[in-house]
Amino acid sequence: MDYLAIENYLVSFRNNRKSKQYFKKEESEDVCLKKDCVIRLDTVVKLSRNDKAISMYVNRLSKFINIDFNYIKKEFRFKNKKISKFKIVNYLLERI
Repeated sequence: MDYLAIENYLVSFRNNRKSKQYFKKEESEDVCLKKDCVIRLDTVVKLSRNDKAISMYVNRLSKFINIDFNYIKKEFRFKNKKISKFKIVNYLLERI
């Protein structure tokens, strides 16, 4: 039985489902957290005027997502390859 109890009422999922298809792709909470932190990197770069603060965030993020990259002299580097600050978020999201 697929029911949801709301106060004094029972709602049947079978009769009230909007879609016959269930979600096919689910991501773990760990992956979702990592993606949120990578997306936040864009905001950190835009709003922070302190390169040291950006570098510290990148170092922590690098350890958290297990991807070795860094921020040195206003440049992101991934395996000795320079990556634009406009492309870094998409570049990292592809690798999570």
